[in-house]
Amino acid sequence: NVAGAYHLFAGRYRDLLAKEKIRVELRPSSGSIDNLKRLTDPESGVDVALVQGGIAEPDRDYGLVSLAALYYEPLWIFYRDADNLTLLAQLAGKRIAAGPEGSGTRVLVSNVLIASNAMKAGGPLSPLTGMAAAEALISGRIDAALFVAAPDAPVVQRLLKTPGIRLMSLSHAEALARHFNYLSPITLPRGMIDLGADIPPSNVRMVAATTHLVARQDFH
Repeated sequence: NVAGAYHLFAGRYRDLLAKEKIRVELRPSSGSIDNLKRLTDPESGVDVALVQGGIAEPDRDYGLVSLAALYYEPLWIFYRDADNLTLLAQLAGKRIAAGPEGSGTRVLVSNVLIASNAMKAGGPLSPLTGMAAAEALISGRIDAALFVAAPDAPVVQRLLKTPGIRLMSLSHAEALARHFNYLSPITLPRGMIDLGADIPPSNVRMVAATTHLVARQDFH
């Protein structure tokens, strides 16, 4: 995705390494799942990729190494409700956008919703993501939208500043991080997004995956 954060950071690596006379060729993909598949395919021509933590099968030897943990990607849980929701279980039975099948976001969201019994009473998750999911939430066509994204992502900024849309502060953030070792509990401080407008209006407890720079084991 040429509009995504991974493409942005890969472009920065390309520009920095060009100064060392190392040529980096960017290969746009559909996300972390696609990146992992290409890394494990010897015919793909891909040597290094950005991969979201938690998408790999824990018992499988992929023949890969993590060169670095780069940054947190928080799980943003936006919803429409008259009540202040603080537990994922409170999303049971609601219409939820969780990204397309095969995306890193879909894997993470499915894992935490199942662990929290939030899917037992609900229908299938919507594949909507990005601005399409945001517009559906704003218009009332869905009840919640979950994203794994950086704080400066346009969809995050849009929803944080939309009246009537709430950002869930997770009461179980610490427990989720202990249950899923690829997640970390983090806090979005009050006013971090916009000091003048006081967004968010209080500290928000969240969990975040870590983005890794991953290479084949035989990479120089």
